[in-house]
Amino acid sequence: MQKKTIFTRLFILVSLIGGSYTHAAALDKTQSTASSIEKISYALGHEFSSQVPDEVDFKAFVEGLRAGYTKQPNPYTQKELQEAYHQAQMQLEKKQKSDAIKAAAVEEKFLSENAKKPGIVTTKSGLQYKIIQKGKGKRPTANSIVTVHYKGLLLDGTEFDSSYKRNEPIEFPLDQVIPGWTEGLQLMQEGSKATLYVPSKLAYGSQNTGPIPANSTLIFDVELIKVQ
Repeated sequence: MQKKTIFTRLFILVSLIGGSYTHAAALDKTQSTASSIEKISYALGHEFSSQVPDEVDFKAFVEGLRAGYTKQPNPYTQKELQEAYHQAQMQLEKKQKSDAIKAAAVEEKFLSENAKKPGIVTTKSGLQYKIIQKGKGKRPTANSIVTVHYKGLLLDGTEFDSSYKRNEPIEFPLDQVIPGWTEGLQLMQEGSKATLYVPSKLAYGSQNTGPIPANSTLIFDVELIKVQ
């Protein structure tokens, strides 16, 4: 706990109060002549940035950190902040509803057109899949442990994950993944390769999950290697 407090303060001091460095200069120093404390501080700042919501005004956020660290008073009253939180929440909910409507329209159009393509099968749940290579091994059940290689894409072609790039297949219980995977892998046999087209309701729904935006239809190229 003590180390975390020290390094958190160092991160604020070096990365924010000393934030007059340009990004390029900071990178150059980090890669060459940076001290161990500067490297740790930079790494903490880099990691912390990934946890900052997209809606945050980053400039104001950094100014607030600087002010808090140097014990400057908060210029906003509690009432002003409560009103600001309320307004921001309303704006965020409005944007989320709008984004959800747009995503639903994109998903409906994609799945409707995709269903007409050769080899595409649509299940009762709405999952779509295409067998690329048919295997001859065991077929998993919902309680099986499977080993797979896979690549995950968004509809715009963005690759958000790949075991192929890590050069290491992944093993997991089939009942502990998204519903689209639980269903889709049971349609395959060991040695099979398939493409799964997973509607958002069978993936992560309305939740933002890492690089996957809310209400996203996901495409997975999957190779079923082993069933236990």
